[in-house]
Amino acid sequence: MTQEYVCPTYSALIGQIVSIRTVTMTNVGRLEAVLPEAFVLSGAVWIAVTDRFRDYSKNGTAKEVEPFDPDRPVFVNKAAVIDVTTMCQVPPTND
Repeated sequence: MTQEYVCPTYSALIGQIVSIRTVTMTNVGRLEAVLPEAFVLSGAVWIAVTDRFRDYSKNGTAKEVEPFDPDRPVFVNKAAVIDVTTMCQVPPTND
């Protein structure tokens, strides 16, 4: 039987909007679950260009934002994660 380990720090963020920066892109959405190997987001977008990172991290300002399918969860593999931070909102998409 596999024992699950859930980091208390990440578990405290469940239900909040988070920005997860990975080695290739940034994903933003509501954190629904913390699995042993992945974060699960709903209502997620991926950010191709943040422009000034300070402005993005403070205000959620992003230059290029694309939505994921809103009816499907997004799983972000923890092995690719650089950092996780809370956000005040999901940035609007460029539709």
